[in-house]
Amino acid sequence: NQACCHCGGGVRPRSPSDTPTVSSAPTVSAVPTEVNCYDFPDWYGWGIPRYNCAWFANPVNNDPDDDYYGETDTRCAKFGDDPLGVDAGGNTASAACCVCGGGFLGEKVPSFSPTISTEPTISAAPTGNPSISASPTELCFDIEGWSDSGGGDCAWYERPVGDDDYYYEDNLDQFARCNLFGADYENMGFVA
Repeated sequence: NQACCHCGGGVRPRSPSDTPTVSSAPTVSAVPTEVNCYDFPDWYGWGIPRYNCAWFANPVNNDPDDDYYGETDTRCAKFGDDPLGVDAGGNTASAACCVCGGGFLGEKVPSFSPTISTEPTISAAPTGNPSISASPTELCFDIEGWSDSGGGDCAWYERPVGDDDYYYEDNLDQFARCNLFGADYENMGFVA
């Protein structure tokens, strides 16, 4: 089962690498994107208002307890995930503060005290014709030009078995051709 996506084969674009390489030639965006980050409103940790996102943003050498920190330490690295340094909602600085990699991206910050609408929202009824997603969850491409040694191509393997008179079983699933013949007819080094 190597040539046809329907049978579990085909070519799937690779996922991003776990060990990316750095390009020596930077790419230039035609239209730079600007995303604003907003700290959680009124967030502070350890139940003490002084320990807010602004405190995490200050360099550690401005702290009266400077002897505690090394030269490369940051408050986010030292305390950002401290399970005791959470707000009433259980959020750490790493989740709440932009400087620590948290916060909200975009233009609208969600409310921490949402209100329930007394007016129902009516959505449009679903259409009778479903649409194909513009961004499928997985891409797959059949091996171009492949057909098995009997002449069946990937489109043949996608058709239901009951579409010809040779098979009479009604209970065969959508992968019946893959299961019945997928490994039997090799061509170009591939099976379906």
